[in-house]
Parts: sequence; C-alpha cells; structure tokens
Amino acid sequence: MPRDLKKLAKLKLLVTRMEADLGLSEHSHLNRSLVTAVADLNSKRAGCASTSDLLEHPLLQEFSRPSIFRALKAMEVSGEIKKVGPVRGYYAPAQ
Repeated sequence: MPRDLKKLAKLKLLVTRMEADLGLSEHSHLNRSLVTAVADLNSKRAGCASTSDLLEHPLLQEFSRPSIFRALKAMEVSGEIKKVGPVRGYYAPAQ
C-alpha cells in the first residue's frame, strides 16, 4: 500500500505542476475539472463537448448541475473555453 501511495503522490504533484504551467492553478477545483473534462471530451467527440456529456463526465460527478452551468459561463467569460458550432451547448478549450 505505501508504494501505491507514493505513486499517487507523484501523480498529484505532476498534475499540480501541469495545472500551474497551464495557468489553471488560480482557478477553483470545479473550474480546473471542467476545463479538463472539456479537453477530454473534445479529443473523443469530433472536436467539442456537449453539456450533456459534461454533466455525465467522471471528473464532474461531485459537483451539482447548477454549479457546472455557472462554471461553464465563468470559464467562457474568462476565455478558458469557448462555445462552438451552430447549436447551443457545445464547448471546446480556448486556444
């Protein structure tokens, strides 16, 4: 078990450093998780993430639906994500 905990600690430190490098460290846990989920779905789903997919994403399961929608709006305003496509409810990471 201690060996697994050491591996987990190393992974968490790596993620923390990567978030800092990407400028995400000043965001809340929800906002960091949201940007990560958008990027994950973006790579799997034809270049965009739908709100329904985001609401079901494992990284966002601990957050309420209203919180996710508030975070989507805040991250869009801050420029971390952007709306894409002609239909509402699709997002991609801003580049």
